[in-house]
Amino acid sequence: MAALAVEDRIRRSDEGQTRFEAAERMEDWDWMEEAGLMQAEALAEVGVEPTPSNLALLRSAALEHPELALYVLHNSCRDGKLCLVGEAAPHVRVCTPLDPSEVTFPPGDLPIGIPLVVLAGSTS
Repeated sequence: MAALAVEDRIRRSDEGQTRFEAAERMEDWDWMEEAGLMQAEALAEVGVEPTPSNLALLRSAALEHPELALYVLHNSCRDGKLCLVGEAAPHVRVCTPLDPSEVTFPPGDLPIGIPLVVLAGSTS
C-alpha cells in the first residue's frame, strides 16, 4: 500500500507530469513506459526490489485499491458488451484525429458478412 501512495505522489507531481509530457513527444517511448519507470521507483523507495513479479503485484494492488491509485479510479475504460464472434457492434459516435467532427460508426454502408476490425485508442 505504501508503494501505491508513493507512485501516486510521483505521477501527480510536477516532475512526473513533465516526464509524461516528454514521453509523449518521443517516437520510441510513451507514457506507459514512463509509468512503468515510476512504478519501479515507487517500489524501490519503499524498499521493495522492482522485479517483474513485484511490479505485477503493485499493478494488481492498484486495481484492488483505486482510492490509492487515482489513475485507476478515473480510468474510463470499461469492458464492452460484445462477447462472441459475430455479435453486432452498437452504433457509436466517434471522431478521427484528421476530422474532429463526429461520425456514426460503424457506417451503415458496410457490406454484410465482411469482417470488421476496429483498432481504437485515446488521445487524452
